Amino acid sequence: MANTDEEFDGVEAQVAASMEGNGITEAEARHLVELQDAQVFFAEEVGGQYSDTVGGFSLDVHTGTLHVRITPDFANKAEVDAIAAKHGIDITYDETPWSIAELDAVAASINSEFGTEGVAATPDYETSTLLVTAPDQSTADRVESRIASLSETQAASASGGNQTQTNSGASNGASIPVSTTIEDLADMPEDKCTDRFHCGGPLRSGISMTVPDGVCSIGFTATAADGSRWAFTAGDATV
Repeated sequence: MANTDEEFDGVEAQVAASMEGNGITEAEARHLVELQDAQVFFAEEVGGQYSDTVGGFSLDVHTGTLHVRITPDFANKAEVDAIAAKHGIDITYDETPWSIAELDAVAASINSEFGTEGVAATPDYETSTLLVTAPDQSTADRVESRIASLSETQAASASGGNQTQTNSGASNGASIPVSTTIEDLADMPEDKCTDRFHCGGPLRSGISMTVPDGVCSIGFTATAADGSRWAFTAGDATV
């Protein structure tokens, strides 16, 4: 079936947005748009299968190469190379001290322990950082201290209690880096959707969100049962 005018216009809009957002040429932007779906599928597959030793992904907007962040214990290069070939994308490897699984575990613990205090923690797999929102500096300091403690626990667990191994940053005395934003979430308007069956208007959507590879639109905001804040985005906003 031939592409419709609407589909064509959509691609051209993505190309234009990528050129403006990344400061790249039209040819580079068009290449990124063509690879977008394949890169998302690759990241989902590799991140799901190798979350214990893969730390995340970042995109070189000028070449279209996807950087795969791996821990020192990563031992599945042949398998990941094969997955990249299957999806028709170019990849390269960068080392990171923290895996997806470790970042997820620490973020989940922080949201569980501090969510009711207006704290939200989200992994940034591109930089191996936890993005934390806290209502005040005192709470932020307590959260950062707890992240340091949890980092040590994750490292000890990953190395089987042998701190001489180097598969995690905390094995060398490091903590997961934290980027904190002070924002009182209590001042935010109440979510209209309290669960999947109870939803009232107006829904807040279409918020523009700048990401390293362009601009995405946030679908809807939500508050989880533990008090953490979330935003549902288009899939292309996650790579």
